[in-house]
Amino acid sequence: MELAQNHLIYEGVPRDEARHDAMMLTLYCGDKTFENIQLIEETLRMKDVFSDRPSFSGRDFCEKINEGHYTFPFIIYREKVKNGNNISMANKGFAHPCEVVVGESGGFVLLRAVDMNESSRLNGLKMKGKVQHLKYFDGRRFIEAAVNGDFIQIPLDHFIFHNIGEDAMNRILHGSICIKMCCSVGEIHMPESTAIFTLFVH
Repeated sequence: MELAQNHLIYEGVPRDEARHDAMMLTLYCGDKTFENIQLIEETLRMKDVFSDRPSFSGRDFCEKINEGHYTFPFIIYREKVKNGNNISMANKGFAHPCEVVVGESGGFVLLRAVDMNESSRLNGLKMKGKVQHLKYFDGRRFIEAAVNGDFIQIPLDHFIFHNIGEDAMNRILHGSICIKMCCSVGEIHMPESTAIFTLFVH
């Protein structure tokens, strides 16, 4: 009940009302609702923890966040803007949002590769492809990411986070890492491309 009460107080509900409403939430809401509240509470706590740090490492992030499974939105940006668009085609190559898993030994981003459907610029035919492998930049070189079926892991240690916003409610922790990917379309293997994977904790 304390979790629900703290959440309601943070949202501006007076303490006495929050206690009563938290009791109702506890009685009638399911586990999924409380999981969502817990995620919101932990996200707000993290934004508060790093409130005085303009930037920090993914390792710092893992050390401060509680162990568990989280879901966060992400965008994969092109390395260079093309035709006025900076969103990489690879952004369509993964399920959204991504999962962030944090345990005793550290944390990682878990991505699930999905089929991409694009039209050929040469003949207009529909093509289907999937990201086959991914490399991440560890600060010195590109490392092959662990792959298990359609799932790809990127360690959080090598992310760089930036703190954007003035207060906890509007603050966003913006974590990014440089990646390289290769995709196969039918029998055609597309060349390796570089992009910026960006995670949003808000």
